[in-house]
Amino acid sequence: MEWFSKLIEWLKLPARIIAFIALMSCAFLFLPSKIIETLKLQDFIDLYGKYFGVVFIVASSYLLFIFLGFVFSKVKSMFINLKNNKNAKENSKIKKQQIQSALCDLTQSEKCLLREFYLQGKDVIKVIYANEDVISLINKEIIYYASECGERYIFGTVVNVRLNDYVKKSLSLPLLGLPAEPTKSDLERCAKERPTFIWQIQSIEELKSSMLNS
Repeated sequence: MEWFSKLIEWLKLPARIIAFIALMSCAFLFLPSKIIETLKLQDFIDLYGKYFGVVFIVASSYLLFIFLGFVFSKVKSMFINLKNNKNAKENSKIKKQQIQSALCDLTQSEKCLLREFYLQGKDVIKVIYANEDVISLINKEIIYYASECGERYIFGTVVNVRLNDYVKKSLSLPLLGLPAEPTKSDLERCAKERPTFIWQIQSIEELKSSMLNS
């Protein structure tokens, strides 16, 4: 079994070296006689020629095995990626349906909170971290925290939130309890229905601004 042990050791060589050995053994096997005579290789072939065929078959088989393994790995990876993409699309579709359903089932106070994005004309607004409506909208994935830190005040911790990208595209004024073209009276009603903490946050922001400008 000594030859088998040597074969195992030989197959531990880098694939590039085995490929080179396969190429050289192939060359010695199939070189035309004129080239062999010109290069004076006949004595070398007579001495080691009995090994060329075995070396070529073993090396080529090993390289084919590696190549097929590589191809199989790539094909498997491709199918896994296709499956993951399909699952991701299905999950995204389901998530959008859930969000759309949540938008159609908003409470009045949740609508008032979401109106702030419209009233303030901002993609990011400040809210109270522990507010019940804020937590509810985050759990429904309608809004999410825009930063990890907040500012603490006596009335609560103020954090930044932004709309989910899908919500931002599909949110409309009618979903927020407003006509498509709000009148002055509609806007006055919105102002009266704004969450209390919005006024508190705005007061703090105005105070900060006045202190910086003084």
